[in-house]
Amino acid sequence: MKKVIYYLTVVLFSSVLLFNDVVYANDKYEVEIERNIKYGEGFILKDGQPTSVDLLMNIYKPITSDHKQRPAVFFTYGGAFQRGTPHERYEIDGQQDTSPEEYCKRLAQEGYVCFAINYRVTPDLPIPHLKGINESTLLNRDGIKLMMDRASQVRADMNLPPLDPKNPSHIKIQSDAVLAAAEDLQSAVQYVKQNAEELSVDKNKIIIGGFSAGAVTSWNVAYGLKEPVTAVFLLSGAPIVFELDNIKAGENHPPILQFLAQTDLTGARIANPLMIEHYQKTGVEYEFAWVPGFGHFYPAGATSMSGDARRIPVETRLLNFIKRVVEPTI
Repeated sequence: MKKVIYYLTVVLFSSVLLFNDVVYANDKYEVEIERNIKYGEGFILKDGQPTSVDLLMNIYKPITSDHKQRPAVFFTYGGAFQRGTPHERYEIDGQQDTSPEEYCKRLAQEGYVCFAINYRVTPDLPIPHLKGINESTLLNRDGIKLMMDRASQVRADMNLPPLDPKNPSHIKIQSDAVLAAAEDLQSAVQYVKQNAEELSVDKNKIIIGGFSAGAVTSWNVAYGLKEPVTAVFLLSGAPIVFELDNIKAGENHPPILQFLAQTDLTGARIANPLMIEHYQKTGVEYEFAWVPGFGHFYPAGATSMSGDARRIPVETRLLNFIKRVVEPTI
């Protein structure tokens, strides 16, 4: 009887894999984690004075003996630009997401080198350097108003005062944090490119993405700051502060994968159709998938659905996308 149960389990499991079109091997590599690696410095306002702080990240590496230069993936956390770490999960109304660390471990098991950064957030009062940014043409600081209600909800949980979208100083504080986060992620990407050999990374195969604020930050780096990357993925993200019109036809833009939950935040639900319309006009290669039955928070194993009628877990769709854009030999 035990043998029969075992065989039925194997058949059922295999069927699920086939049905979900899983194309990756499970637990291929063991993972080594290096924590709190300095990738740069940034300024914050402390006691009224600009103060430099170290910017740190975690690195998740597959344990191998082949010394190959492997594709790299950045997974950046959310938190409404108010809070967060690579280790945190968030929960609302009984729905919980998957932490960047958990995603990074899974990606490293597949043979990718994964990075999860810490970045400056609004309560730090970050000071962006704004190098190479023309505020009159590239930025729309008023766009930050779309997320200030959500930011104030998070701040209430942190026992911090709310942000007033009618207050110009509050708009500047919040938009400075969004800009600083983009600059921090760009610094991390550039650090990895400069140290690619030591990190066993192929500097020509770098994918950036994340959840919520981390997704916003990844979009801003790739299409706002135009840091060269191989591809981008967004879990419930949208452009904030940087203009969508920064993407122009005839330019070489990285492909993008976007997820949006059925009852996601209003700003994300409004922005995603506009983003897709703009991609179609400008020739950006994109994939889009719904996450039915969830709000802003959803786990890696949640079902995602796309226009081709395939039902695939979020994690699997992300892995398939990464594999396709880098064509790894790992």
